[in-house]
Amino acid sequence: MDGLQSSTESILGFLAIRQREPHGFYGGYLVVNSRARPLEFHCTLPVQPTRAQQILYGATLTEYICGELIARTLLGKAAAKPKLVLTDCHASLAVRHWMDQPLLHVAPDSLRTPDSLRTPDSLRTPEGRAIDDIEGFIIPEMNTRDSRYTSQQRHNATFSCITTYGRDMDVLGCLEEFEGNLDLLEPFSRIVEALAEAHPRSRAA
Repeated sequence: MDGLQSSTESILGFLAIRQREPHGFYGGYLVVNSRARPLEFHCTLPVQPTRAQQILYGATLTEYICGELIARTLLGKAAAKPKLVLTDCHASLAVRHWMDQPLLHVAPDSLRTPDSLRTPDSLRTPEGRAIDDIEGFIIPEMNTRDSRYTSQQRHNATFSCITTYGRDMDVLGCLEEFEGNLDLLEPFSRIVEALAEAHPRSRAA
């Protein structure tokens, strides 16, 4: 990683969590500087919930694993403290209860983005497969259509956060400090590819 970081330099964190059957949940956390160069990267071993956890946590199991277990562990390992952490996994927003940094979910703005661009090239392999198809990784799903979440459209993307932490939206202005037109989805493709490299299906099977 590039260890040359100014104390005043703007940095962003990108948190990705993926699921792959039958092995469980995987997490990766990438911190980049204003030129989108990596400063830190951390990843986890697969987390497989026990049958007892599945029963006891019920519908809250995904939030527990993605937020409290994986995301909390990854953010706790990082030395850098970015102005904003972005995630593409809604369930990981639950970690906001244990962290001080603003945390937002980011997704392509379906109202403003043409269908042909909703899965950008930065999230596809040269063969045209979605990055999340690599090694069978998928984004864990959960129901986000309730009052616990609030959303806002900016920078051709939709940002969401837990309503209790609605002021996290106030830091979106920091994105203007990044050089060029920062692709907010591209760093997630790096994380997923790194997870695939660290945990190839042939080794995990």
